[in-house]
Amino acid sequence: MPSLHSHAFDRLTCLAREALAARRGIGAMLWGEAGIGKSHLLGRLDRWARSEGGCSVYLHNLQAGPANLP
Repeated sequence: MPSLHSHAFDRLTCLAREALAARRGIGAMLWGEAGIGKSHLLGRLDRWARSEGGCSVYLHNLQAGPANLP
């Protein structure tokens, strides 16, 4: 569903285009409560990157405990 989290999706694709133009990596963090569509959004971003001829590494359900976060 394209309208789901459209602002976040647009921001992520903007960052991806910026990274491509600058030829450097850019980090982004996506967080929120369980069940709000984070995995759906990342899956959509993965499909977008591949359709644009790019690549993506999608680590599904990679979870870190609070002690392992910077």
